[in-house]
Amino acid sequence: MKIIHVNTFDTGGAFKAAYRYHLALLNMGITSKMLVLYKSNEQLIEVYSYLEKFKFINRLKLSILTRAIKFVTKVLLLNKPKTLFSFHFSPYRIEKNSFIEEADIINLHWVAGFINYSTFFKIIKKPIFWTLHDLNPLKGGFHYDTYLIQYQARYGKLEKWVEKRKVKKLKDNNVIIIGPSHWILNKSLSSQSFKKNKHFHCHYIVDHNLFYPRDRFQCRIKLGLPLNQTLILFVAEQVNDIRKGFSIIKEILSNNEIENSSIVIVGSGSFTSLRNKIYNFGVIKDEELISDIYNACDYLINPSIEDNYPNTILESQACGTPVLAFEQTGILEMVISNETGMFFNPKNILDSIIEMNKLCKTFNRQHIHQKCLATHHKDVVLNNLIKIYEIYNN
Repeated sequence: MKIIHVNTFDTGGAFKAAYRYHLALLNMGITSKMLVLYKSNEQLIEVYSYLEKFKFINRLKLSILTRAIKFVTKVLLLNKPKTLFSFHFSPYRIEKNSFIEEADIINLHWVAGFINYSTFFKIIKKPIFWTLHDLNPLKGGFHYDTYLIQYQARYGKLEKWVEKRKVKKLKDNNVIIIGPSHWILNKSLSSQSFKKNKHFHCHYIVDHNLFYPRDRFQCRIKLGLPLNQTLILFVAEQVNDIRKGFSIIKEILSNNEIENSSIVIVGSGSFTSLRNKIYNFGVIKDEELISDIYNACDYLINPSIEDNYPNTILESQACGTPVLAFEQTGILEMVISNETGMFFNPKNILDSIIEMNKLCKTFNRQHIHQKCLATHHKDVVLNNLIKIYEIYNN
């Protein structure tokens, strides 16, 4: 069984989830490769760049076309976040790639801007599995309903135009849907594109050899964090993204009722006006370091308005660090109230944070770790994933 995983970038949460599947398959002796548009990290194992074999002139042509599409998107969306909206067309023809042709199974992941719907789904007849990391495959151009609702008045017609064309290109498709959360599977089952398709549930993997409970105070000393404060961790790729709930973080930082607490922030963003109450680590690619940060903090706060199945919650729980989050979307399936974390009272956010500050040290970190291990260990997840593959690998 030869498997190719396809993801636009070799960074981000979707890539991390896909790469963990990929590594686990390799460790089991299964032939697995990953195809990405650009490869920025040379340390990655069996990950290949789509553009790598192209001659300079062809790469230049593709680069010009890509930039043109990006420019149109930026003009239409007024430079909103890059993951806000994606079109269904692409200058790339990955269906002609040798890795795609050689594979028995194609597993798509976050492929916005990489696959061209008109040609890919028309040409590929072998099993296509699509692991859903956000809602973009199910809708028009937007990646989450949060963005669609926010920009409905301005971009509603554009959204409907893209969705109609995607549904047309996906007619009679041979895609098998995989969802890490039941929330996104239900969204897919009610979509125009995939309501008739087979759907399977498969969790993400988290590396428990890397993310596990460590001595909290030793981690704080190592990182230069205060020993006598409640440290609240906030992690996001783009921390000021409206969907990630940074407005709630700002509320915490500006409120004097939350005593003896600081926010530890990991991710891209600027916080110069809030410098007095935060420890900003910026973007971190070293997973050993991020594991130390999870362990150093009293709890992770995830105020996302809408999310599928965040790696950050899994990694936090694998480290035994409890989570404070909203009781909705895919996150509802990840947190067990008063056992592995707590849910916000949506009517009183501030009271929820004050309560969590009191309770966070009473959680049993080893128990949180074991709960995560039971469902997200690579052996457990792979057993399920391989069974799904084998059903369609004739």
